[in-house]
Amino acid sequence: MSLIDLGIGRPNTRDLPLEELRTASIHVFAREDANILQYGPEAGDQLVRTSLANFLTAQYGTTIAPMHLTMTYGASHALDLILSRYTRPGDTILVEDPTYFFALKIFRGRDLNILPVRMDDHGVDLTDLRLQLHLHSPRLLYTIPTLHNPTGIQLAAERRQSMLELTGQYNCLIVADEVYQLLSDSHSAPPLRSYDAVHVLSVSSFSKILAPGIRLGWIEASEQHQIELLKCGVLHSGGAASPFVSSIVHEMITSGVQRKVLDRLRSFYQRRVDWAAEILRDHLPEEVTFYHPQGGFFLWLQGPEHLDCEQLRPDAVAVGVDYRPGTLFSCRNGFRNCLRICCTYYSENETETAMKILCRLLQASI
Repeated sequence: MSLIDLGIGRPNTRDLPLEELRTASIHVFAREDANILQYGPEAGDQLVRTSLANFLTAQYGTTIAPMHLTMTYGASHALDLILSRYTRPGDTILVEDPTYFFALKIFRGRDLNILPVRMDDHGVDLTDLRLQLHLHSPRLLYTIPTLHNPTGIQLAAERRQSMLELTGQYNCLIVADEVYQLLSDSHSAPPLRSYDAVHVLSVSSFSKILAPGIRLGWIEASEQHQIELLKCGVLHSGGAASPFVSSIVHEMITSGVQRKVLDRLRSFYQRRVDWAAEILRDHLPEEVTFYHPQGGFFLWLQGPEHLDCEQLRPDAVAVGVDYRPGTLFSCRNGFRNCLRICCTYYSENETETAMKILCRLLQASI
């Protein structure tokens, strides 16, 4: 029996823009400019940052300046770079509960004291956030405000300003993981830095809007933060992140192909999420609920309190299905009655088959 792992959080390889990237690469090589094979300036090539800034300005509807961008080897590198400059072992940071599990691994690798902040269907619970800020004076808050991973929740527009004002009162930086921002629909709230350009460092990547193997991301932050970030010894030694790949991405952006790829992926992922949600509505036991996001990759299921999705997982694997249990996303080992599934990696037939098996398993367990 082959395993269908609904826990895999990535696109299907067949949906990646291979031909578009091939064409862009041909155009780059046709220029016969060997400078793309050299080390680059620490923040990234000026032309690349300018084209990215113009692209983000058009997508966000708010002006992005090239000087506020530092290129990175993806969002994970961006996050670790910020931690290297703004935290030390033992510092306290706040995270949403639940949150992205690989971010938790990065924080633990830095020996940080990780404390949870409750969430509801509209994002961060401001009352709990105020309490945690008052009690612990954290160095920073890590948040995923748009198409939150794992829940898919959008931080409500009316909470964004309040959250920023609250963290500002306690001199707490915000690191906004906005890798899904560009996959959200046009009615979503704008990125967090549009509310506060000083206290927010925004992290994003081409992994979700182009291809994971590109390994190119960016940090958007104020000039003061950029100065601090560029003190990193790794950047001094190696120069800019991926000058060669950046040149191809620059071609994708300036030719207009990146916008077309993004439009296609955004629409595709929205259809996939809607389709998967419909299957769950038809087959999940009524005791299990889920949040229906407006796009992205994931669906977050919540069962009754007595359900233990971590304990149930080996039974699921035995019948050919896997997922990610809720405890993986919690710094306090919570959400045992929850699980996350991805609906973008497998074909529709494979995904539907696996979801129906999972629904039957949950029914039998309840």
